[in-house]
Amino acid sequence: MQVNISNEDSKSGLKINEIDSLAKHINNLDKLTLRGLMAIPSNTSDNEILKNEYKQLKFIYESLKKEYSSVDTLSMGMSNDYLLAIENGSNLVRIGSKIFGKRT
Repeated sequence: MQVNISNEDSKSGLKINEIDSLAKHINNLDKLTLRGLMAIPSNTSDNEILKNEYKQLKFIYESLKKEYSSVDTLSMGMSNDYLLAIENGSNLVRIGSKIFGKRT
């Protein structure tokens, strides 16, 4: 499930208070498996803001893991902040521009 952890209007995703109800709904569907959360943090170079958002998402992820045995993925972090994301619990990062270079 994509979460708008930064509450920025320019980003898509669930609000934090919407996560539980969608998780319950997904869990009741035969053809879907609830795997976890993904988010893109605030568009900032302030590591403290990023850390706080990552820690908040990790807390939610850990809560979901306790309730749903299928939850195993916390996707946060991209090429510019993947190390910070990993330090804060991410187990899936998106590092396309580190591999392929910047988009043109």
